[in-house]
Parts: sequence; structure tokens; C-alpha cells
Amino acid sequence: MKILKIVVAIALMSVLIIFVDWDQLYSVIANVDMYSIAIVFLFYIPSVYVSVCKWHTALLYQQLRYRMSYLFKIYLIGSFFNNFLPTSIGGDFYRHARLTQKNREIREQVFTSILYERFTGLLALAVLNIALSIYFFDFIISHTPLLIIALGTCGLSLGAIGAVCAVRYFPHNQFLARLLRYKVREIKIFTVLSFVVTPKLFFSGMLLSLIFNSIIAVGQYMYFGAFGYTLDPFYILFVSTITQLAALIPLSLNAIGITEGLIIMLYLLVGVPYEVAFAVALITRISLMLASLSGGVAYFYDVLKGDRVSPASDVK
Repeated sequence: MKILKIVVAIALMSVLIIFVDWDQLYSVIANVDMYSIAIVFLFYIPSVYVSVCKWHTALLYQQLRYRMSYLFKIYLIGSFFNNFLPTSIGGDFYRHARLTQKNREIREQVFTSILYERFTGLLALAVLNIALSIYFFDFIISHTPLLIIALGTCGLSLGAIGAVCAVRYFPHNQFLARLLRYKVREIKIFTVLSFVVTPKLFFSGMLLSLIFNSIIAVGQYMYFGAFGYTLDPFYILFVSTITQLAALIPLSLNAIGITEGLIIMLYLLVGVPYEVAFAVALITRISLMLASLSGGVAYFYDVLKGDRVSPASDVK
């Protein structure tokens, strides 16, 4: 299955490369503002810190105390493994394995905290995606490809919001409990969702997720600015919600080709040349991979010390 995802990633990127005018791409890159690119590269640190804050909050709520610096390192290592795993959340298995390697009794709490960190992020994406779909409604219905994508992401978003609202307002409903009886690693989905809708955790998680998405959108805005294009920041945020939701689909290795294809297609709709959109998509991917290498350095340093955990060592 993993080999198939690698093949899909290569195939998708090959298709995107076919349509590149290399002379035009060279001209675009030759005139880029590298200072702005370098600044955006540094955005990776605060974006990771915001995610770690969410994770730390969920752990603390369950009386599990860890230093922020320790969680930050583990999160970076998990991000490093995402480069080689099927989806953008593959490194979460490493995070779980690392925190539970010496204490198996906290497996449920740790796993719940990771799902909380991810699900509040998904929920924030859902809220933003639906709100911005309404904001750009006239533009969406006039472009069929965007309409199809928007319907898909809005459907996923409504599903996520609906699940949370159902658990929040009907916590003792037997039908709902049976509907959400499915387990992930022996943990009931209903239990995780009940944890997510805890008022104090819910609002702090949503706020931090909105900050995270704002950082991502500002970074994309500056990337296009580096190529001489000033775009509507709300449209950039809208595209960001779509690409992040699409990255959850395990069709290719770390959504390579899927994310880039969506970036190119969605920005072509607002007049960005193919080569500029391609360059931004490529720089975004390369920047994330390079930034995540810091997690690789931390991992191999731990290996040298003999403190090694495989990202799949705790998966049944």
C-alpha cells in the first residue's frame, strides 16, 4: 500500500511538471524576493509551538505534566516522520509511542490528547471552510471545479461539526452512543469527542487552531508577495483550509501531488500564472520538508543516545 502511495505521488507530480514552461519558471524564480521567502521559512517554529500548546493543554487537563520543550521536540520528530508516511498525521503514532514507552497505563490519555489536538484543528478548518465558502459563494458557483471541491470539503466540515454538536447536546443518547461505538486503538470515538467538547478545552483549542491557520495564511500571502502578487488574504485562507483538509486523504505519500495540484488549480482561478502557482506550491513543500529536518536531527540524536522509538512500534 505504501509503495502504491509513492507511485501516486510521483505520478501526480509528473503530471503537474508536464505543464510547466521552464523558461517562464526560471524567469519567475530569478525575480523572487528571497528575503521574504526566508522570513516565511521561520514561520514554521511558531506554527509548531501553537500546536504543541494545544497538545500540552490536553495533557495537563488529564494530570499529565511534561515540559513544553520536550513536547516540542517530540512534535518536531513526528513532523519529520510525516515526510515518509501516507498522510499528514502519520507522525502522531510516533508521538503516542514516545510518551507511552515507559508507562503503558497512560496510553488512553495520551492518545485522547493527540486526537484532541488534531480534531480541534479539523473543527477550526471546518468552521473556516464553511464561513469562507459562504463569503465566496458567488465566485464558487461560477467555477465548476471549485464548486465540486467546495461541496466535498463543506460536506466533510459539516460532518465534523455535526459530530461535535451531537455529543455536546445529546451526551446520553443511546442511538448516538451506538453510532459512535467504533474504536481506534481501543479508544471509543465517543469518549474522545466528549473530551473535545469540554468547554474550557474546546474554546482554547479552537482559538489556538485559528491562530495556527492565520499563521499558515500569512505565510502563503508572503510567498505570493515574494513573487510580486498581492492576493485577497481571505481567499488564501480559504485555499489553505481546502488543501489542509485534502491532505487528510491517504491517496499519496504525505499528500504530495494532491496539495500542489490544488494550490495550482485554485490560484489559476484568480489569475495567478501556472508557473508562479507551481513555484509557490513547490517552495511550500520544500520549506516544510527542510524545516521538519530539525525533527530528524533530534530523532537521530536520540538514537545515538539509545533512546529510540519507531513511529510504528506501538501500533497493533
